[in-house]
Amino acid sequence: MKAKQYPKISLLSRSNWLHSKLSRFSFKFTQQNSSHQFSPINHQGMTVIEILVVVAIIAVLAMMVMFGFSRQMSKARDTHRKDDLFKIQVAFEDYYNDNNCYPELAILENCGGGELSPYLREIPCDPETNEPYIYFSLGGNQCHGYRVLVALENIN
Repeated sequence: MKAKQYPKISLLSRSNWLHSKLSRFSFKFTQQNSSHQFSPINHQGMTVIEILVVVAIIAVLAMMVMFGFSRQMSKARDTHRKDDLFKIQVAFEDYYNDNNCYPELAILENCGGGELSPYLREIPCDPETNEPYIYFSLGGNQCHGYRVLVALENIN
């Protein structure tokens, strides 16, 4: 009688199994030269081109900030001029109500003066140049009307 045959089973030991799995991969360990490794001590610093790029970026940012700052300052001066015009208008109308005529033409020439007191504590002048505002009468007579002119920096 023939012996019963069983299928052949091959068992791999752990070392053979690991060897069969790792045989598909290749590892190579090399020691790098110390001059090629990253080291803050061996870092030579920034190149000239890097420094120029950084300086250019800082210059562009500084110009943007200064342009924005100067524009805001000119807007603030224009707001101050408009506020001065309103104060002059109120003072002139109060003066007209009391005297039936507007003030003399030379009244605005003394910046900081008190010629319009009690209507206006002090005569305003341009915040940038400290020059007086231009004042003239309409129709050749200051009792008919007046104009006060200022030069605004921003038209918008």
